Amino acid sequence: DTFLGYYYSTYAKKVKQNHIFSCNQDNWNKNQLRVHLRKSDLPEDEIVDHNSIKTGFYGMKENYPKSAKGLKTAIANRQKDIKASMPELLKEIEAPGLNPYKQVEMYCKYRPIVPHEHHSDVFYKKPSPEVFALVKKEKKSRKNFRGELNKVKADEIRKERIKSNLEKFTVGPEMKKQKIDKPKDDEESGGKTQPNKGEPAEG
Repeated sequence: DTFLGYYYSTYAKKVKQNHIFSCNQDNWNKNQLRVHLRKSDLPEDEIVDHNSIKTGFYGMKENYPKSAKGLKTAIANRQKDIKASMPELLKEIEAPGLNPYKQVEMYCKYRPIVPHEHHSDVFYKKPSPEVFALVKKEKKSRKNFRGELNKVKADEIRKERIKSNLEKFTVGPEMKKQKIDKPKDDEESGGKTQPNKGEPAEG
């Protein structure tokens, strides 16, 4: 992306707003490569022209005179200059490789079971002492974290049990009293409803 930025103009603030991009050989004209941008295919969305070639591309000012002839020569040599600048500007990206935890896992768990002729493979090489120390420290940290998390969960479960038992203790005696009182009233009245005071008894 950085290398292309030396020769091509940016599409900043144009990509998200537009969803249709079109370009063909007819859009090429000397130092211009017109790209048609459009938000949608609806009639109200007009086509916007974008010149994808950088006007003052890399090397033009330094290597060519500031004149119409110099500009013409720079445009003619542009493709050749891009290829020539690759060793200087196009940087090779180094692969990050296996992360430390996978390095230790591949060496300790998988290297012993793969064929011996593959033991020298970069995937199974012995990690450095620093990598072993880093993984050991991380495992210890994760273990402590899981221990703290389990402790919090256990405390929450204990609190819920205490709350549930308190609710049973509060509600239980009242329900028990209601169940006992009713048969006691029936026994005293002989199964008949006792009249209120001041009311004549039946029969």
